[in-house]
Amino acid sequence: MNMFRELKKPGAPSTGELTAFEMFERVESLRPLRKRSRVGAIVLASTVAIGSILPADIAFGKAAVADSLPIIHPIAEQIGNEFADTPIVYMDGFARQDSSWQAGNMAEAIQASTDSSISALEYGENGITVDIIAHQIAESLEGKNATSVSLYGYSIGGDVALQVADILINKYDITVKEIYLDHTPADAKSIDSEGRTMGAAVLDTVHFFESIGLELQYSSIARTIVNEVIPADMTYTRSVSSSVIIDQYTLGTSIDTAETINNLQSDQHPTPVLIYITSSDPESDDVIDLVRSDQEFEQKAADAHVPYISLAVEGGPHGRPDLVIDSYKQVLMGARREIDQAVAAQESLQRMQSGSSIKYRIHIP
Repeated sequence: MNMFRELKKPGAPSTGELTAFEMFERVESLRPLRKRSRVGAIVLASTVAIGSILPADIAFGKAAVADSLPIIHPIAEQIGNEFADTPIVYMDGFARQDSSWQAGNMAEAIQASTDSSISALEYGENGITVDIIAHQIAESLEGKNATSVSLYGYSIGGDVALQVADILINKYDITVKEIYLDHTPADAKSIDSEGRTMGAAVLDTVHFFESIGLELQYSSIARTIVNEVIPADMTYTRSVSSSVIIDQYTLGTSIDTAETINNLQSDQHPTPVLIYITSSDPESDDVIDLVRSDQEFEQKAADAHVPYISLAVEGGPHGRPDLVIDSYKQVLMGARREIDQAVAAQESLQRMQSGSSIKYRIHIP
């Protein structure tokens, strides 16, 4: 007898064979079990990944970047003799690991305000450590027999520049003449709220996994997943180390600019001149609150008795100063005399306070 020939109604006596109805009932009774099995399989697979594959992937990633150090790339030689001993190091912004491309674009404009040679910072794959960056800059200066340096930071690169300047002055006994803060956020509240919320969510996730012993920033698996959700207009971030992105965001949202600016004062060196570059159309920047940042930096500089100059260039998309390069050239060239006078004033003040001529030396512990 074919078991599917007739349906057996509930309560009917059994014939020893399964009717189609009974088959259906038994299959349905297994659905919750199958569902639980699928969930169990996912949990098991996740456990295996977390327990073996992911840690191995992280260990491999950490080994690959273990010896990675920031690099100082020469971009443009000096074009005169006035500041021949004061090179400028360019530090790019968020999710830009190697500053060389943008530094090359900006070289002509930067040299409109100074005759310095220009170098570019390339962050190491293992993230951002300002002490190591300062050490690499100090070594670079020693190799060039330079007696001082200026720093140019774009966006969060400006926050990096401030902290590096603090270390160069107070640890390596190096004079920092100028610090350019180009479209730099003064604090976390100066960064676009949407980007801040997204970044905070990423950090919360990373910190959770760190709490159970998994450093996701070194995982190629995690990086691949993140790349899938990166917007099309930010695909350049896919080539940047996760560690660099995490450290940049953390630094940009946690820096104590008041304390860092105050630390720029030194009994042995002239105080650096802070040069903030904002936009003539602040609303054109949809990432940084330029009005707030300019005001915050100016106030904190005044409180610390650090000279401050504010310049405004044409508005352009955040992260692409090269698109308004002509405006940069015009503004920086026009400000050259003011910048030179501010630097000279700090040197004169230092000589008067010390009672002798300034002596420079570079000391690398």
